[in-house]
Amino acid sequence: MEHDPAASSAFGDDEVIQLREWGTKRVCQLSHRLVQDGTIETSTTCSLHVAEVGISPKHIELIHERDQWRIQAMERTVCLRQDGEPRQSFILTPGVEVGIGRTTLIAESRRSMALREFCSRVLGWGASRMRAVEHALRALRFAAASRSKLVLHGEEELVPLAYALHRRVLGADAPFVVCDSRRGDLPASVRSPASRRSAMAAFELAAGGSLCVQSRSLPPDLPELLKSFYEPDHRVQLIVCTQRHGRDEILGGLMPIEVPPIGARETELSRIVHAYAEDAIAALNAAASSFSDDDHRWVMQDARSLSKIEKATRRVVALHITDSVSQAARLLGIAQVSLSRWLDRRMPLPTRTVRAAGRRS
Repeated sequence: MEHDPAASSAFGDDEVIQLREWGTKRVCQLSHRLVQDGTIETSTTCSLHVAEVGISPKHIELIHERDQWRIQAMERTVCLRQDGEPRQSFILTPGVEVGIGRTTLIAESRRSMALREFCSRVLGWGASRMRAVEHALRALRFAAASRSKLVLHGEEELVPLAYALHRRVLGADAPFVVCDSRRGDLPASVRSPASRRSAMAAFELAAGGSLCVQSRSLPPDLPELLKSFYEPDHRVQLIVCTQRHGRDEILGGLMPIEVPPIGARETELSRIVHAYAEDAIAALNAAASSFSDDDHRWVMQDARSLSKIEKATRRVVALHITDSVSQAARLLGIAQVSLSRWLDRRMPLPTRTVRAAGRRS
């Protein structure tokens, strides 16, 4: 059965809870008081108080109705825009860009805020990287709506990053398929996504999800694939992974998401490791103590890419919350020999972690 991306998408029907000024952290929280008359819920109208970003409450108003926020101009002279297009009124959905005069606000839900934080993890948290994060969020939203391709540039391992973005945008249950003639036709596993040699076979398998291609290994039936994306109801997100200086005809002039190398983010490395450790603790339902300061330092010794950091934090947490390497491997869904070899190729684990795993049993 085809996956319904609206059910779990970061840009789906999640409730909008705030408006944030584009390129800043200044936000306007949305609050409302539901008024009920018997069994009929009455719409609630409230003014938008955004004086701190230079917008008068007299210019626009927000109306809360049927669990949604609608924004409308109080006068026709007010320049209200939805993703750059003039509007008199429209529903706020996660990620939509709300233009009011010269100010642009972003409607945010809890899921879209989590996606923004992940994009900051990938691209950088500094003030100088906020524009890059905003452009990435726009590219992700347009790609999820099948309005454009999503292009990733960089020296990172881009397919794991594409998969991580896919899970956060469309949901973990949506299909993710890599078109790679070198890997051939393989089913999805814990260690790698499904792959197909043929672009059209991958396209069919990716219905309701994402199809990932790499510029270094383009399929021979690529022209046929690109034609399929002109169909209005294809419901497949196309992700293109390419090296930083490897632009080619598939990019079509799109602005890519430029992923900085991990080596250029030394001052943020500790924060990156901490963020992935929190993900691992949540995913494995572990206690916060399952990743110690010693574990943190151990992971940082081999933090050569985002995907390696993600893998290391998950494996360390799994070793903490199980009694043996075999149990940790089973929890992670990988072979015991794979986990043992991974440990052998690295510096010795912190003593506490080794003891927690019962070491190699």
